[in-house]
Amino acid sequence: MAQAQATQVDVSYMRDDVRAKLDDWQTIRDCIAGQRAVKDAGAKYLPVPNPDDTSTDNQVRYAQYLKRAVFYNVTRRTHAGLTALAFVDDPTIVMPDILSKTMLADVDGGGISLLQQMQSTLGKVASLGRCGLLVDYPAVDTPISRAVLQAGLGLRPIIRTYEPEDIINWRVVRIGARSVPCLIVLAETYEVIGSDGFSQTTEKQWRMLQLLRGENQQLQYVATIYRDSDKGRVPVETHIVRDASGAPMQQIPFVAVGSRNNDLAIDDAPMLDLADLNIAHYRNSADYEEASFMCGQPTPVITGMTKDWWEGILEKKVRLGSRSAVPLPANSELKLVQAAPNGMPKEAMDAKERQMVALGARLIQQHDVQRTATEARIETASEMSILSTCASNTAAGYVQALGWAGQFVPGASGETTIDIHANAELERLAPEDRAALVADLQAGVLSWVEVRAKYRRDGSATLDDATAAQEIAARKASQPTPAVQAPPQQQ
Repeated sequence: MAQAQATQVDVSYMRDDVRAKLDDWQTIRDCIAGQRAVKDAGAKYLPVPNPDDTSTDNQVRYAQYLKRAVFYNVTRRTHAGLTALAFVDDPTIVMPDILSKTMLADVDGGGISLLQQMQSTLGKVASLGRCGLLVDYPAVDTPISRAVLQAGLGLRPIIRTYEPEDIINWRVVRIGARSVPCLIVLAETYEVIGSDGFSQTTEKQWRMLQLLRGENQQLQYVATIYRDSDKGRVPVETHIVRDASGAPMQQIPFVAVGSRNNDLAIDDAPMLDLADLNIAHYRNSADYEEASFMCGQPTPVITGMTKDWWEGILEKKVRLGSRSAVPLPANSELKLVQAAPNGMPKEAMDAKERQMVALGARLIQQHDVQRTATEARIETASEMSILSTCASNTAAGYVQALGWAGQFVPGASGETTIDIHANAELERLAPEDRAALVADLQAGVLSWVEVRAKYRRDGSATLDDATAAQEIAARKASQPTPAVQAPPQQQ
């Protein structure tokens, strides 16, 4: 672990494993952004057919070739659909009341709610495989009281999110049985207002988070911000981050949410294969549209024509159409020549569309037959397993982040739990499933708790078992007992 800060640091250093993923992340981002972003990249995604020809004519032809290409955005539709699928039901969020008052409606200090930020984070994890969460605190040297917190003076924790390419460096150290981060460097930007008070530019800065040994060898979390100046890259702000009691934080409150787990190692991007295939489909589209343009229109051909007839009778013009007649000399013939259809690019496009469906882009799949509920669940199980893992990791990341945020809020005691119901669509109970559960309960095959757990995953049951049992008992007790009628007298 670092004991002191060096005078000259290359805080902008980017790890090799991060640099190796930059192109993959950009490809996925461009695909999600859509056709404009893909076409703006030019030859990166659509190579020039004749790159050695640098003439103006070839540049004009490539511009037309690029313009005719069509990017069929399967990646964005799948990304949006899977993210929405995870939040069909609102997530279950339980946290201390005083923490919920400051975090639910505005989690980042900019008006973004906790739910909105969670949706954005899950979208990044499900597509890029990584998103960073940093719990940020104001620089304070004294304990924060509840009155100060409720006064709305900005002395409250916020959760910042970071793109995967902005998490540029990190290092871990083993303390006892735990491996904890002792260094994390995050690339950021800040705005500089021009001298006119209106114009603004965006500049780079770097946030270095360190776990250092302070007085009495106690761990303390130190945050430093670096910016470029005429003196070089220098620290412009450094402070020891303290909790609500005024004691230095003894860990870096940062978690990297991944598609596999939440350690600092870079996980695979779940949508990379789909994005690469989407780009390949786009290249086939460019060839198909080019062939359609070049050879798709019929071309008139006249045989046996003489020069005198062409110039004297036709006046060097041939008028085609039902309202025109073409006078031809003897033994002449007019034909319309049209190229035979070239199906290779179209067949390649169709094959890639089927492959994209196989990779999980179920939103583009057309079903011509009626499917049972069981068949529909089986078809979505593969992609839902990936989404479920990403959702579980996202929920775990926010539980950890909100736990750190609670250390800065006086009186924020209590457990924080989050459940993103990513499998809600798969766990819906059909009417026959409900009837079977009730029958099993009455037959003693399943217990009350087991049946309630099934209904809770289905989304029908929202109360805990004890509260539900009390309400059901109270409702039964309040209902009048039906009168017992005497049997009829026998005549």
